[in-house]
Amino acid sequence: MKERRWQVALIICSFGVMLWCGRVGRADESKIIYDYDQPNLRTSFHPNLRVAGKPDKNQAQLIQGTFFPFQNFSFKLKSIRANGTNNGRITAKTTKISIDIEVTMNTHDKYYRTYFKMKKFQFLVMHMNGSKIKILGSGSPMAAGMDVLSLMGGEDKLRDIDVNLTSIKDALPLKLGFYFPTENPDVGTMYYDLGYFAAGEPILKPTIDATLTKDSVKITGKGTSGNLVTNSVTTDTETVGRNGVYQFDLKKGELADYLAHNDRVTVTESNDTGDTGIAELKKLSIAAIEQDPTFDLEDSLKLGGSGDEPDLDQVTNFIVDQLKLRTGEATTAKFAIDYEVISQAELVKSIKAFNDNQLAEIKIPIYATEPGYMQSNTLNVKVTHDAQGLAFGQTMTTLDFGQHEVPMVSKTFYPIKSWSIIVHDHRKNKSAWNIKARLGSVTPKSAADSLAGYLWYQAPNQTDKIRLSDTDVQIFHQSADTKSADTVIPFKSESTGQTADSGLHQLFVQAGPTIAAGEKKTTINWTLENAP
Repeated sequence: MKERRWQVALIICSFGVMLWCGRVGRADESKIIYDYDQPNLRTSFHPNLRVAGKPDKNQAQLIQGTFFPFQNFSFKLKSIRANGTNNGRITAKTTKISIDIEVTMNTHDKYYRTYFKMKKFQFLVMHMNGSKIKILGSGSPMAAGMDVLSLMGGEDKLRDIDVNLTSIKDALPLKLGFYFPTENPDVGTMYYDLGYFAAGEPILKPTIDATLTKDSVKITGKGTSGNLVTNSVTTDTETVGRNGVYQFDLKKGELADYLAHNDRVTVTESNDTGDTGIAELKKLSIAAIEQDPTFDLEDSLKLGGSGDEPDLDQVTNFIVDQLKLRTGEATTAKFAIDYEVISQAELVKSIKAFNDNQLAEIKIPIYATEPGYMQSNTLNVKVTHDAQGLAFGQTMTTLDFGQHEVPMVSKTFYPIKSWSIIVHDHRKNKSAWNIKARLGSVTPKSAADSLAGYLWYQAPNQTDKIRLSDTDVQIFHQSADTKSADTVIPFKSESTGQTADSGLHQLFVQAGPTIAAGEKKTTINWTLENAP
């Protein structure tokens, strides 16, 4: 009944505005169509033009200056065009934005009295950082010295705004609006916006093939044909091929050295208009484990199952469960054995030898995978026999049922001396366990000399009894919440007497007149195992 325990330890941006393509109106310009609920006017950083109201309401909102309840104030933006577009977007090369807008406004109060007159009125493209406004483009001045402004919309009445967007990346969000300085020095200048361009998804979306591992000698992926790509591992620059595929060649071990200090690989794609897009592939990291984890494995449970050939999937699952291996990034990661470190045949051979007590220690390499991530580094999990843990307190017990005459009627016989089974549990993390019994394979010279068929077991305070055979019978169960290091399981004997049956286990011989005279022997195998 020698108990075997196991110990496992770890060794271990672009710039521009999204457009609907198509030549409309002036030569060399593209029309930008948008609606109020789902705007699609975007820069190459994917900004949307967001508007303040519905088409039948005023779109202009005061962003700087003193508010006045003007008697009439209506701005309706119908469409936008731009030159210097590329791939359906305004870019850093855009120099002119044209808008189709209807305007009806005055600077009167509700009694038609004039608050002030405008020095001028101009449409603007601007960037606002806090209270500071930077003008990146302006239209022609109008309405000088006036207190009213009326503009008709239409394809032949576009309002041009000359812009400088060479630094559009730093100018986002980009506001489209207008301003008018007033002739009243106490009022100053009023700034309004009609909407703005805000950053969103990149237009360039390169990818990195997820087959990448630390041992890879190339980085591959997809991009837009003709664009340039760079990577975070090397200083190389490559061009995306006509088939939309790129490749970076690496030196042997170069990626492993890089990943030793970095948790991801990035690839950046760029085009000649300044658009950029970034792809990244993260490396899985195995987390939520102790530095020196230990656990115990009962004698009846072999690593990888009870069969002759270990189940390697069961081995992996057992280690992952016992060490509580997890990945910090992924929730559906799968763990597997790294057969590049050790062959499957060699691992099976090692596990079998370890289970047979021929090896004191083995190492099992484990790694994690998850779609969209690089596989993790390999962890060498060390499995060793542990001298401390869960064990029987005795290796052998001889039970003597005494000498008796062949009974004339069925009669029960108990061991002469009192006896018990002792279990020591010195594990750090205790779990539930069972004791089972079965008749051993060693038999006397003849069937007539065997106690097989006459040995019975009866649990404490129970009336049912079970005949022992070559099939396991559960004798005792210890729950996981016990804090006791030693458990004593007492059995009834002739010396305990008939008044001490309560709480005692019973192992007895039941014989009648059919039993043959002679000395009867058999063996009982006791198994201490982890409870499911």
